Amino acid sequence: MKVTLDLPLPLPILAFLGLAAAAAAVLSYSLTRRAATPGVRGLLSAIRLAALALALFCLAGPSSAGGDRREERPPVLLLFDGSRSLAIKDEAEGRSRVQVEADLLRELRPVLDRLALRYEVSVLGFGKETFDLPAAGPTALAPETWLGSVLAEMLTRVRGRRLAPVLVVTDGVNTGGRDPQAVARAFAATQHPIDFVGLGGAAGEKVMDRRVRSLTAPTTALLHSVVPVHAELTFHGCRGQSVPVRVTCDGKSVEERQVSVVADRQQVRIDARLKADETGQHRITVEVARDEREIDPTNNVRSTFFFVGRTTLKLLLLEGGPRWEAKYLARGLEGVEGITLEVRRPGAGGVLALGDAAELGTYHAILLGDVKAAALGAAGMQALREAVDKNGTGLLMLGGLENFGAGGFGGTPVGELLPVRLADDTGQRRGNYTLRKGASAPVDFLLSLAEKDPPSADAWQRLPALDGGVGFGPAKPGAEVLLEANDGRPILVSQTYGRGRAAAFASDSTWRWILMDAKGQELHRRFWRQLVLWLARQDQRGERNFWLALERFQFLPGDEVDVAAYLVGPGDRFLPDARLESVLAGPKGESPLGLAVSASAYRARLVPEEPGEYRISARATATGGAVSSDEVRFVVAGSDAELDDPAPDLELLKTLAESTGGRYLRPAEVLPLLEKLAARDERNIVERRRVRPLWDNLYVVLLFAALLVTEWLVRRSRRLP
Repeated sequence: MKVTLDLPLPLPILAFLGLAAAAAAVLSYSLTRRAATPGVRGLLSAIRLAALALALFCLAGPSSAGGDRREERPPVLLLFDGSRSLAIKDEAEGRSRVQVEADLLRELRPVLDRLALRYEVSVLGFGKETFDLPAAGPTALAPETWLGSVLAEMLTRVRGRRLAPVLVVTDGVNTGGRDPQAVARAFAATQHPIDFVGLGGAAGEKVMDRRVRSLTAPTTALLHSVVPVHAELTFHGCRGQSVPVRVTCDGKSVEERQVSVVADRQQVRIDARLKADETGQHRITVEVARDEREIDPTNNVRSTFFFVGRTTLKLLLLEGGPRWEAKYLARGLEGVEGITLEVRRPGAGGVLALGDAAELGTYHAILLGDVKAAALGAAGMQALREAVDKNGTGLLMLGGLENFGAGGFGGTPVGELLPVRLADDTGQRRGNYTLRKGASAPVDFLLSLAEKDPPSADAWQRLPALDGGVGFGPAKPGAEVLLEANDGRPILVSQTYGRGRAAAFASDSTWRWILMDAKGQELHRRFWRQLVLWLARQDQRGERNFWLALERFQFLPGDEVDVAAYLVGPGDRFLPDARLESVLAGPKGESPLGLAVSASAYRARLVPEEPGEYRISARATATGGAVSSDEVRFVVAGSDAELDDPAPDLELLKTLAESTGGRYLRPAEVLPLLEKLAARDERNIVERRRVRPLWDNLYVVLLFAALLVTEWLVRRSRRLP
């Protein structure tokens, strides 16, 4: 055994300090004459010197170091990919990747048995995580491959151990989890190389797949308007083919074309336009002709739904002077099919000519920009109130410097329409903020940023921040906060007033979204388009008192689908005491759907796993016996992440092998490698060192305490200070 010290200071300095402390201890008792005999003083000095010596002992940090040498069985890890992409047949002689895996493991069994005599051999399968291989060998059943997460699991398993080879047999397809390259760098830091064995693409074999990757269309459209449809197609191994593609609406052909494929991994965008000739919900489908040689014949079709309102939309924008918000709002709405926008500005004397309620009632929605109440006049504001109340015209006041409370709208007919209290306005607020959906936001298309976006606040948080705006007073009773800032203050608030809807929007800087990129321009246009459609009641509700609403109509397996059923009575008051019966019909049949009462709707959440079309039907019986019904459809698209890109990613495997200091191998090179390891005539001797602190234990603490107590007792008995 060897004793080592962990000195906090150089030894000469520590020795000097110890001697000085010892001298001080002895001298202090030598000077104590009262009631202390020489023997007592000597005893006390000895006790204090012993305590000081013990403190110096602990300060020096002595430890005993020992160890032993023994033979160890280092781990040998073999990981076999067990995901669905291994079923692809692109190996020599038409074999699948998993067949090559199985043949390889069968070939390795004898040498693995020999290695097991001196090594700890583990043979595992993996997908999102590792699992024991079945007795029959590797399978191709795992729905995903999380290569980085599996490597991280292995790193935890072997950390601190001497490691023999780690071999990972895979096609390199990675669908999620941790970044494999980051984990590979962590392996390299521990000096544990990994050898990767690549599968797929042998002898130039090509896989064939025709896939509809995405399908987008507006969630709503106006009657007789043109609906744009966009689809992204991917063709693998189809070079030289002419592939038929068909776009249908409710089963009727909209467009048919032939796509000429000139590359092995070609992507094609399909743009089609259809006429919205009937109100209600309609199904759009894009279908690529199937080929029996495809690896996945289920991804050739994709569908979604859209809702058609009653008519074209006529809008009126009342605006003061030129400003960015009004400019880009008008530009965005003017480019939307089925919407006409008229802009009016104050004339001579700063007065806006509005006309009477009958004239204003011809507009579906009116947007009130940065205009003072005086510019509208008492008669104009009364006409606006009547147009909303009697004719059902929607009204939205936009953020500005000279409207809301600052514009003198408090106590006016327009102030009565607005869903916020103008008397409590805090004026203009500065600073940047992002948006999130309010707690009372409805479950429908209104606040959905894109057809394929998840129904969460994340999509709003990714938009460029807004700058400043009006500091609203609190929302009026019954009003709904649709959007709020990230600090919780309301930004978009709405309420029903008579037959119409009225809303207040605090911001005047949504034009900043346009600066993001082309995607930002589309999101800006989509937001304003959906908002004015909602204001004009051209949404999923229309003029009904009972309706079902979804945020979007296209989902993936495992997505959460939020369903809301709205039932309102006179004055659009929510009726919470009705009896509801609802049924969900899907690919596996019908089942009851429980809709529970919440703050302003009957709600349910479901998680469909099976691809296909779903229909929700609901029937509401109010307290007075009135019966209403509605139904809504949505589609769950088939999705197989393992087959999204069927080509093996062998370049990734080469990069990972290089990062860890390992090798990239083909299956034929594995057996010679393990044979060479099994032929080694060497013993795996491991020396283990054990270090045990001598000062860090209970006995030292008890001894120190005993010395201090003994000194105190002696001093107490002799009445010494």
